Amino acid sequence: MSALRDAPRPFWRRVLLPAVALLLGLNGLAFFAYTLPRTLQVRNATARAAALREEIAGERAMFEARRSEVEAVRANAADSARFYREVVRGERADLLALLEDVEALAAQPALTASARSYGLEEVPGAPLTRVAVNLSLKASYEELVDFLDRVERSPRFLTVDRISLSGGGAEGQANLRVEMSAYLNGAPPKVEGGGRRG
Repeated sequence: MSALRDAPRPFWRRVLLPAVALLLGLNGLAFFAYTLPRTLQVRNATARAAALREEIAGERAMFEARRSEVEAVRANAADSARFYREVVRGERADLLALLEDVEALAAQPALTASARSYGLEEVPGAPLTRVAVNLSLKASYEELVDFLDRVERSPRFLTVDRISLSGGGAEGQANLRVEMSAYLNGAPPKVEGGGRRG
């Protein structure tokens, strides 16, 4: 037994095995000292890069939305300026000319105007004066269509708000009540009520 203990160990066990164990230990130390932290850093950097990419995509989407809003505001401002410059013709001082134009529309030979009334009011949120025009007419259906066609072709900004028909008269004529609005640039004068003509 003592002879077995004193017998020389083989080379692989005496030299190679401790060398392999030492290399494995050094490799483990290198893994824990360098490779593992590096792997964690790369993983964290990848996660941060993905989060930043998502954040940048969100910022781009917000920027595009804001740019669309700015373009819409610019387009609305341009449309408003064009509306006040080209569509609504005339200032408050042109009220008499506006009323004369409306009178001319209602004074066609086929129409019989029995009463007219006018009123001025400020349009909330806009530098406009609304001129409310109420006309009582006697006309046939064809004459009404012709009247509405002339209103539509008028260079003035006129809208037909309501038409009421009542009782048929002689020769297919009916009593019509036409409520219209005309618009002028500027606020109305500080005067209560409107005018009435009959």
